[in-house]
Amino acid sequence: MISFIARQRDLRELVGEEVTGANELSYQDTLNLASGRFDVIKLEDRNLPEIARRRLLKPRDAEAAQAIAGAFEATTKVRSEVRDTLLGSDAASGADLDAFRATYPFSPAFISTLVHVSSALQRSRTALKLMRHLLVDRRETLRLGQLVPLGDLYDVISRGGDQPFTEKLKVEFETAQKLYDVKLRPHLLGQYSLTEEDLERAARGAEMAADHTARVRAFTGDDRLIKTLLLGALAPSVPALRNLTARRLSALNHGSITSPIPGGEVAQVARKLADWAGQFAELRISEGDDPVVAIELVGVDVDSVLATAKHYDNDGARKIMVQHLLWEQLGVAWSDTLFAEAKLVWRGSPRSIELVYGNVRDPDDIREEKFAPDDPTRWRLIIDYPFDSGNHGPADDRQRVQQLTDRMAAQTACWIPAALTAERLADLGKLVIIDKVLEGQRFDTHAAHLSVDDRRRAHAALTNQRLGLLNKLRGVLRQAYGLAAKQATDVKIGFDDHLLSLTRTLHLTLPMGAAFADALRGLGDQMLSIQFPGHPDFDPDRKGEPVRLADVKTVLDYIRQAVESPDGRVEVERTHRATMRRIANPLQLGQMHEAAFVIENQWVQHFNHRAAADGVHGELTVAQLLGWIDKPNTRGLDPIVAQLVVAVFAEQADRSFYLHGSEVVPAPELGKISAEHRLREERLPSEADWDTARARSAALFGFEPLALRRGRVVGMFARDLASQAERHRQAARDLVTRLEQHAQWLQIDPDAPAGRLSTARAAASLLDELAARTTAVQTVERLAQTDLGGPADRAGRSIQSAASVSGALSSAPWDTFEIVAALPEPYAREAAVIFGALRDAARADELTTPLAGALQRAKADATELLRRATLPPNPPPPPPPPPPASGAQARRVSAGQIDTVLAELSAYAVEHANATIEVTWKVVP
Repeated sequence: MISFIARQRDLRELVGEEVTGANELSYQDTLNLASGRFDVIKLEDRNLPEIARRRLLKPRDAEAAQAIAGAFEATTKVRSEVRDTLLGSDAASGADLDAFRATYPFSPAFISTLVHVSSALQRSRTALKLMRHLLVDRRETLRLGQLVPLGDLYDVISRGGDQPFTEKLKVEFETAQKLYDVKLRPHLLGQYSLTEEDLERAARGAEMAADHTARVRAFTGDDRLIKTLLLGALAPSVPALRNLTARRLSALNHGSITSPIPGGEVAQVARKLADWAGQFAELRISEGDDPVVAIELVGVDVDSVLATAKHYDNDGARKIMVQHLLWEQLGVAWSDTLFAEAKLVWRGSPRSIELVYGNVRDPDDIREEKFAPDDPTRWRLIIDYPFDSGNHGPADDRQRVQQLTDRMAAQTACWIPAALTAERLADLGKLVIIDKVLEGQRFDTHAAHLSVDDRRRAHAALTNQRLGLLNKLRGVLRQAYGLAAKQATDVKIGFDDHLLSLTRTLHLTLPMGAAFADALRGLGDQMLSIQFPGHPDFDPDRKGEPVRLADVKTVLDYIRQAVESPDGRVEVERTHRATMRRIANPLQLGQMHEAAFVIENQWVQHFNHRAAADGVHGELTVAQLLGWIDKPNTRGLDPIVAQLVVAVFAEQADRSFYLHGSEVVPAPELGKISAEHRLREERLPSEADWDTARARSAALFGFEPLALRRGRVVGMFARDLASQAERHRQAARDLVTRLEQHAQWLQIDPDAPAGRLSTARAAASLLDELAARTTAVQTVERLAQTDLGGPADRAGRSIQSAASVSGALSSAPWDTFEIVAALPEPYAREAAVIFGALRDAARADELTTPLAGALQRAKADATELLRRATLPPNPPPPPPPPPPASGAQARRVSAGQIDTVLAELSAYAVEHANATIEVTWKVVP
């Protein structure tokens, strides 16, 4: 006979805790002795689907099998994220569809959870027994096509009477059961106005009203979600229960929460979780559309801590808490006042909206003059809070706004919320209390009755509850202020006129579903669009990027190049094309094509038309131009953009900037153009003078401006001429001085109409005139019209060489020249030749004969002549000594007789053709 004994654990673990000491050891010894009589067949967890299919889920007949197969196929048609959760693949331990088919209507995620939970929390009941209990319990309600929700597993575990194996699990299980029985389940019953008797009647299938049935169904769905969270707290290592989110909770309990919109059940679950997190400190929830949620089994009575802090809750504290939440979501910097400034970027321009927080209905809270903005160019947005005293409500706020609209017109809008329900006001009060309790050192005072360990856990629980309430009330405020669909449990239904304007032409709307910050930007767009209908859109992609100073400077640089090009076109670097397209195109400065920018004359025509209409001629003020920018449609450009328009007009109209009667050279940079500046049309040099000046500049200074005859080019040219003149004028003056100083010796006629001195004087005079403080046109005309005494290249060479020639004249040995010039014959004739060449060079222009070289040659020749003239006379040569026996000879002669000696030496060499001759010489005193 063979016996099979099914057991889930080692039999030693089944010895009761009441058996201790020697008796326990006796049992252990007996079991160890008997273990040798049994063989063990291990059935792994992966065998469970097949075992369940054969023993528990076997169809009754072929027809039933076909019906089950059809229902399973329909079930697998759910959304992919739901299917992945049911298969467990989102927890990295998923099964396949065959395993799912084998355990239907239990999902693989359910089976995995069942195995882990039953082994941890059950002593005697196996996973198969738990599955059987579930099927028995649901035999009247589970329909073909439905899945067994994971939350139902908690019921069969908690009703089994078993206790977990470890003391830690026992405590946690008892804490979970107490939390469910005392807090969670009563809350759900109260929320849906149900009793335990109502649930029992529904379980027996008794006849009930449709409304009653719907409330039972809603309670059951919520109850399953909470039970799933409790399972997650008891068995956090289970893959399917890790990091539970609203989406996964909905999928694990597929069919319990339904929505007419596919995927809408996730948002429903998220709202429920946010509501519970605000109610129960044990529930921890993260932020986001699909928040992560978990229950922490604290086991500490945090309500006793809050009971000592109820005095913190009052209308003023609630008002400040709502303001904190609003300012945070609006993206407004917090301050202790009820006034703030909301910064935003509208169509690429930085703007600000004045914010006032207060009770619109109450004249003592917001006086009538506070309904107008402090800055008349701005908008003011008054934000009410979602509760009021007595029987007052949003309708009273609306009535006061309507009364004010009849008496005043202001750039002001009022944002009036719907009133919160009593339940949500209670949540707000609880948040105020918790926030105050957790502030600074207050918690230790209010939790002094708890032990140190309980105090720590209570602090963590209250921190979680505070976060949950914050998230919950953020969502509730979105309903109250008209940004989300209103729920009757959160706000009072019936008020939808959230935005009222004191500007009759402005009818504001709210973007449903938007965040507060986005809604504020949307309101700003509507307000500013009414105020500035002509404002270009520099931010078509709505990136919130303002037009910066560097951007407008880039645009102006390219426009200047386009203005100065013959066809008004300029190639734009790739990195600047987006900037040009973003700013220049909508501002109607021109068109940025694929790679080239082509300028347009829209603003020149506009300003000329406005000037003619207003009877303005000649000089224009920047203040006038700024005013005309907003005609006929107000543009409201940012100052740096408006200055760009002015600067572009100045470039295209060829006007110069003046301030207090003086020309501003160079033109003021963008960001520094003020309303006091004036734009004046400058007189230009004639075409003939312009061409002559350009040619002379190339000859005199080596540079030539653009051929385009425009005011800015003329101004730049004049500044360059003045700079060059200032650079060379001192050297030119010194040259004239040196030439005049030595004119008599060099035999230069001071009155000669041509020559070096005349050219030097003309050049020096020109440089003085060019360096003088005159207008640009006068500078150019002087260059073109000044008599240079000859070709410009002669004057140019004189200017460029003035420093070196002047230096050569200054360092010349004039005393030596005087001595040499006075030498008698036979040296006088040579001196006349030397100085005649020097004087010829001095009278000639530098272009013809460089003077520095002539001075250097004259110096060398004069020095040599002087040396020869000052040597002592040579004595008569002594008679030749008789030749020595060896034939050696020696002669001492002057340098002038060297040719005679060389002749004698040559003759001697001829006579002694075969001899070796030694020749030596030296200089002797």
